[in-house]
Amino acid sequence: AAFRLAHEANVLSLHVGKVLIKNFDDHIKPGINEICKGRDYLREASIKAGFRAWGKVGNFVLIELGSREQIDVCVQRLSQNGVYVKGGGVPPLDRHILVTCGGITLMESFFEEFLNAVGDE
Repeated sequence: AAFRLAHEANVLSLHVGKVLIKNFDDHIKPGINEICKGRDYLREASIKAGFRAWGKVGNFVLIELGSREQIDVCVQRLSQNGVYVKGGGVPPLDRHILVTCGGITLMESFFEEFLNAVGDE
């Protein structure tokens, strides 16, 4: 039986992958470490501000806001400022936003926008 991979590979993508693997410690790992610092900052800052927050392994933080209405307001306010987060999934995630993390400077900026978005309720 014939089959196809879910994602096509070509000579260029294979070469790029090889170069990235070869230079992992110098070029990839520092970026991963910076994202981990940003993730940890956002999780801890959220907890200190009184929110329940999770995220220790991936490149994201899950923040609980309390109600679907709060999620909708927060997501709308953030998007008006060009900040996009996932919010309002199916229960029990319908009271949470999911934030994909970047470096610590970006997460500090995000957190300020986030506090403004939830602060006027």
